[in-house]
Amino acid sequence: MMKDRLAELQDQAPETQSFLGAESTRNVPDDEDASTNAFFAKVDRMSEDLAGLEILVNRLQDIQQNVLTDLQPKEGDKKELHRLRSDILSCCQRLSRDLKDLEKSIEEGGAANQTEAKIRVTLNTTLHTRFLELMKKCNEEQAKYGDLSRDRIIRQADICECVSQVSLGLMGTGERQWAKLKRAKIMS
Repeated sequence: MMKDRLAELQDQAPETQSFLGAESTRNVPDDEDASTNAFFAKVDRMSEDLAGLEILVNRLQDIQQNVLTDLQPKEGDKKELHRLRSDILSCCQRLSRDLKDLEKSIEEGGAANQTEAKIRVTLNTTLHTRFLELMKKCNEEQAKYGDLSRDRIIRQADICECVSQVSLGLMGTGERQWAKLKRAKIMS
């Protein structure tokens, strides 16, 4: 059975205790503590904003899928799509501005020591990488939606052209001329 020797060791080496105690209970000036707290509060807020942006991007993806799969897209979905795009844009602008401010504060050297400076740089890099990944995902979804929309419009135009050619084939000669004139007016 081991004997607890903590009290004995503390009595034997008071100078060691004072040396270790001074190092372990470092007094940080209030302004450094305040800047550190402000930095971490800003990082927390930006992390929440990034989580919100991710939710918006996922919602945008779902609504775009609904618009593409519906035969006749709902007007509410189109409005929601427009609102989400503007929300994503404003959120991205705010996050971009905050990331630049965060980088400036790191460059100005607001850290109390080198370890804290490395932590700040790492957090900034992590937030920046996450932001870029979300932007890439959003841009890919927008491009995919645009391509699928264009393909859908081309498909619908091909169907209309095919139907009108069949209709013209069924019409008499005089009616064909009238249909060509009518189509020429529509095209111009």
